[in-house]
Amino acid sequence: MVIGVKGKILGIYYPMIDYDKVKKAKEKMDLIMKKTLEETRLTEEEYLDIFMSIN
Repeated sequence: MVIGVKGKILGIYYPMIDYDKVKKAKEKMDLIMKKTLEETRLTEEEYLDIFMSIN
């Protein structure tokens, strides 16, 4: 990611990502979503509509 101000480059930022942690977190979130949808009997689209309408 290039960082700049008023068209001038100040530097470059390289985020440090632990892909194994990201993969494990996604797997955990997938299980939570599956359980939530089963318990509420909502579709994924219905759930997301509710979630996105929260202010």
